[in-house]
Amino acid sequence: MASQNKWSEEEALKLIDKYRKNGISKDLALRTYSARLLGSDPELVLHGGGNTSVKSTYLNLFKKNEKVLHVKGSGWDLETIEPEGHPAVKLEPLMKLRELTQLSDEEMVAIQRQNLINPNSPNPSVETLLHAFIPEKFIDHSHSIALLAIANQPQAEEICKSIFGDRLGIVTYVMPGFDLAIAAIKEYERASEKLKSVDKNLEGLILLNHGIFTFGDTAKESYERMINIVNEANNFLSRKVNLRIKQDLDKQSLGNQEISLLPYIRGIIGRKSFENGGRKNLLFDIRNNDNIKEIFNKSNINDLIKRGVATPDHVIRTKAYPMLLSKLDKNFILDDVSLDNWKNNFDLELENYITEYKKYFNKNNLRFGGIKKQLDPIPKLLLFPGIGLIGIGTTKKAAKIVADIGESWIETVLSAESISSFEPVSEANTFDLEYWSLEQAKISKQKYNKFTGKIVLVTGAAGSIGAQISKDFKENGAEVILLDISEKRLLKTASDFDSEVKFYKCDLTNKSDIEETFKKIIIDFGGIDIIVSNAGAAFECDLEKLD
Repeated sequence: MASQNKWSEEEALKLIDKYRKNGISKDLALRTYSARLLGSDPELVLHGGGNTSVKSTYLNLFKKNEKVLHVKGSGWDLETIEPEGHPAVKLEPLMKLRELTQLSDEEMVAIQRQNLINPNSPNPSVETLLHAFIPEKFIDHSHSIALLAIANQPQAEEICKSIFGDRLGIVTYVMPGFDLAIAAIKEYERASEKLKSVDKNLEGLILLNHGIFTFGDTAKESYERMINIVNEANNFLSRKVNLRIKQDLDKQSLGNQEISLLPYIRGIIGRKSFENGGRKNLLFDIRNNDNIKEIFNKSNINDLIKRGVATPDHVIRTKAYPMLLSKLDKNFILDDVSLDNWKNNFDLELENYITEYKKYFNKNNLRFGGIKKQLDPIPKLLLFPGIGLIGIGTTKKAAKIVADIGESWIETVLSAESISSFEPVSEANTFDLEYWSLEQAKISKQKYNKFTGKIVLVTGAAGSIGAQISKDFKENGAEVILLDISEKRLLKTASDFDSEVKFYKCDLTNKSDIEETFKKIIIDFGGIDIIVSNAGAAFECDLEKLD
């Protein structure tokens, strides 16, 4: 589906007026507005991806205007970003770095932090120097699916030139950081100089295998260039991009035998993860739309899934490729013998995935003298015929993010294959991003509560005792499921939580109701770890007469 131009002068002016009252400049208000527009389109940006900036001025302690770069800070999501999500960095010290021939990632981060106007701000984006070196006022960066379908082609540069002509510069893949900033400004200057002779301006840069930057004198110009370029890319594709991450799960199309196996899959993966230094309790998020079914129907699916990620940034969430499970035999019956055989086969398939990951790690770690520490080798994405795509995470939110990126990857692969061949960055480049010290630092800061990853079911959860029990588990990191016979009371109880909880109306005296509810829970989470049997009633009668 084509990306929509959502720019509204009325909404932009409202935001300018709102933030002016809080001392926020027009530049930063417009930067916030158009960044949110980009972040609201999952075909452009997903879960913390992309980055944006604006060059402006700041009145320093000596009452002099100083040039600053407001650039997206680490941890912020473009869809919900606030002005403080674009911390201000002194621009002139950053510009001097262009004189260097090399700069380590650690030195780059230190210099950027040293020049923050507010020392309490988050770390500026790892692509801050690219934003600084390019002289344009507003700069937008996205991982557009349509653009990536083209930028991950064996003849990507030639295709891009045939579509966009000289309007866009083209940068061959370089890992984010100082080297990419230098490569980007060199291409910017080369391409801009070429356009001078025809009195035109460069509109952006395509980073092969990575994404796209657009820029302009105004927020609107940079944003609209992004939308127009992405739609041109989509129009070129034989198979148009149509990401459906907000589509409801079609539970009726899921195989009952496959559903029954989900808790076993979760248990086996959890144990393998724990054996390899990872988390034991993991959660699932399942997707099964037509786009996912499309990749299952590809005769070369085994080859496609091993090609790699759509953009190296995604490897942190999804690993280099998903794990494909074997399709159940049409005569499969879930008895003890068949179940034991299936579990043994799945265990072997999982061990093969882990072994391949360890080989990948050891091979590439040699380039770094063996200093890297191996991450959890467990797959983060599963493709299970009869179920669909399964995202795996330490929380339900994390599993959803993985599944979203998995859907984006499928769209990129299928759309890329529609014109030629999906050929992303090399294994070595993927490893370098996955084990990048700056990304590793983010992972090492992750904190887990006592019940993180545990799925807790509380019956009678709409009552006072059940509600408090549920809140206590939630506060300790658990994924809480509320069960009660009263839907009205469940809605009220769920609304009292600070974050989302799942709830189901269920009559615990009705066996079929219980079975159907447990089926829903397994589909939504992958299983259950703890049941608090809180529902009940006190009946007064003689003990010997009690049913």
